[in-house]
Amino acid sequence: MKKLPTSAQSFEVLRQAEYVYVDKTKYIYELINSGRVYFLSRPRRFGKSLLISAFEELFNANKKLFEGLYIYDKWNWDEKNPVLHLDFTDLAYNTPEELKSTLSNFLDKSAEGNEISLRNDMPVSVKVYNPFSTLLLFEKREFANRWFRTGTPTFLMELIHKHNRPQAFLETIILPSSSFESYDPDNLNEIPLLFQTGYLTVTNKISSIDGVEYTLDFPDREVKDSFLQYLLSFYTAYPSESMPEMFKNISEQLKILDAQGLQDSLTALLAHIPYQIRQESEAYYHSIFLVWLKTLGFNIQGKISTDKGRIDAILKQDDFTIIAEIKYGIKKQLEEMLETALKQIKDKKYYAYLDKKIILLGIAFNGKEVKCKMRKL
Repeated sequence: MKKLPTSAQSFEVLRQAEYVYVDKTKYIYELINSGRVYFLSRPRRFGKSLLISAFEELFNANKKLFEGLYIYDKWNWDEKNPVLHLDFTDLAYNTPEELKSTLSNFLDKSAEGNEISLRNDMPVSVKVYNPFSTLLLFEKREFANRWFRTGTPTFLMELIHKHNRPQAFLETIILPSSSFESYDPDNLNEIPLLFQTGYLTVTNKISSIDGVEYTLDFPDREVKDSFLQYLLSFYTAYPSESMPEMFKNISEQLKILDAQGLQDSLTALLAHIPYQIRQESEAYYHSIFLVWLKTLGFNIQGKISTDKGRIDAILKQDDFTIIAEIKYGIKKQLEEMLETALKQIKDKKYYAYLDKKIILLGIAFNGKEVKCKMRKL
């Protein structure tokens, strides 16, 4: 069985040592014949170094390395081209059927071992995947957030903090094409920058007479979960290493209607928010709470409009649905705000169109104080 190239960035080494290589030379051939100058803006660990190495060997007419590949009978091997290589880092299977079968067996075993249900309705056109994470999954035979761990997006987090709109990552992100055309260093928009750095990817393109719009989303669960955890840790200054245990506790508290436990958990998170970034407004606490729950993996809808009014948040799980109403006030009593929140949900019948078990959740904030009440409908 061929070796997995988890550390091979040289095309020559990869081919001579008979590592697994997914033939990308069709795309190399198309690139060469469709343009002249390219800027490769994919983020780290997406194979840029290996791609450039393949270009180098191709232009050096190293024919033997390309035997059996798409480009082999399409390239003029009699012509050798000079290659200028500028390195700014200073850092030193057999048939398709067999591949499909072994890959399927491996994925089934990995899913079973990790209690994951494989879906058969995945679209044919996968938007993006990270080859580094995939290779390490095959090598280590366990899931882990490997790509995200290779670097921390501190600058991006500071930019998101500067604009103070974390709720943007809880909603569908739609941007016009003009948002990607200019990058003013003095006025950076964090969403296009997150796309350029690989934290977001394009999931849909809509063309109209008004122009082109793109829908963006996280490319996979690894990036989504890691990014939201890092974002929450950055916003609350709560230790990132303590986040998993906190998330586990809050999830269990919501499931068993432990209002006091949820209140204690939220109090602990609030206590870590530096006063410099705290905003005394209902919108701020609403956004922070939704980021917390989104990070927990809850299916969240925020600010849902009905014929009776606007619901602050709906948290959907397989066997129950939580309707949350959030209140904030400096001069109001927490207990008074809680009763107002729960009464608002019942009076306006926000739950009328829902058919699962309904749980009402009222949350009241007053600076660093928070109080919660939960009721079954």
